[in-house]
Amino acid sequence: MSKDKQLKKFDSGQIEEEVTSIETEEIDYDLDSDPELEKDYNLLKYEFNMIELPFFTKDKKIENGKGRRYTFSKKDNSYMRIIPSGDKELLSNKIPQEFDEKIFYGILKLSREQGSTDEIVTDYFTLAKASGVHYNNLERIKDALQRLSRSTIELNNLMYSAKLRTKVSGNKPFPILEHVHTYTFEETVKLSEDIRGKYRKYFRNRRLSEILIIKCGSYLFQNIESKGFLYFDQKKLLSISNATARKIYLMVTKWKGYENKNTIKRSCRFIASRVPLSWETKNIGNTVRIIVKSCQTLKTSGLLKDFLFYKTKPVGNSYVEFVFDEDHNKIDSYNVKAAKTNTGLENIIIDNVEDEYLDDRQTTLFDDQGELDLKKKEQELKEKAAQVLESLDEKEKALLINRARNSMQYDHYKYKIEQKTITEEELLNEVILLIIEKDIEDGIIQ
Repeated sequence: MSKDKQLKKFDSGQIEEEVTSIETEEIDYDLDSDPELEKDYNLLKYEFNMIELPFFTKDKKIENGKGRRYTFSKKDNSYMRIIPSGDKELLSNKIPQEFDEKIFYGILKLSREQGSTDEIVTDYFTLAKASGVHYNNLERIKDALQRLSRSTIELNNLMYSAKLRTKVSGNKPFPILEHVHTYTFEETVKLSEDIRGKYRKYFRNRRLSEILIIKCGSYLFQNIESKGFLYFDQKKLLSISNATARKIYLMVTKWKGYENKNTIKRSCRFIASRVPLSWETKNIGNTVRIIVKSCQTLKTSGLLKDFLFYKTKPVGNSYVEFVFDEDHNKIDSYNVKAAKTNTGLENIIIDNVEDEYLDDRQTTLFDDQGELDLKKKEQELKEKAAQVLESLDEKEKALLINRARNSMQYDHYKYKIEQKTITEEELLNEVILLIIEKDIEDGIIQ
């Protein structure tokens, strides 16, 4: 049995997409995955909402105390809010980032290894190994777990429920993790006998001082249990060093199955809104270059058969055609069937992004409006320069970095500054300054 599903025209802000009719099959909600896939713990069950929505910021310069509100439709009052914890005892008060996403992958993997449970018992070393990060990053791992469990995430008229098979109305909390607790061997003595027995077996040797008890978010786990997920190979995800490329890969995998086609088209404006990337007039060119570079990364790594970039004038009207392999392995076959589920998120666009500050920061940030405007302008310039840097190929990037290093060494000599080792952060700041200076000279920045 089949039915025609009409795609909604979406306002890209730049172009009007043609209305297309998609032929879909009735979804088999009793679909069982292949036993071979179930036994492969390298395959992550990636929940639908987390595929489609921006849970992990791509802003590497996000400040402490700064949250984000992504508005999809003012008319429908649909938005996503991510607010960091204000607890000053935490390592940071930031929203989830790219590194945290890798830790999340490790948690999903361990959940499967432990019987697809919503409570994972592990230790920092095991979690680091499962996440594909170095154990030497212990402080960052602890910071990531705090952000994943302590950030407040709200989905208003936006959350897809696999159990109800529809997008639900109202404001729904959607924590990635409910909580993270640590126990020493001695502390387990205070627990009930059955729980004590369960936890103590994870103290593998005497060098292990504590274990972690990680509880997944309830809606997240319920959706996975109700088959609201797609399979992704964790090793392939981690091999994508470009976070934008990784997000595009997740989304196009869902869209491919949803449209049931081996080629799909999306405007650059649409893609940018979903990653999300800046679409301010001054940043459009850089954003388009980042999208094209990300697509090339996916093609080179074999995760995308091909892509066609259709550049237009103005460049903001450009679009990408994604081309997929016709031959399917078992993972592809399952994903194509599961992705036909209409989550109501496939065609939404982020209409507006607002920064929201914790109350105790707001008083200090807005005391001096002139100073705030100056800092905001400086931050905008740095973000734009960082986007330019990311869009360059390796040869261009190496030349720019070498120029920045030479410039700093000359300044040390000219102004008789005591010679010292140039740190990576200092070098990056100098590169960004060079980009800003060039844009000012070229009249791009007024």
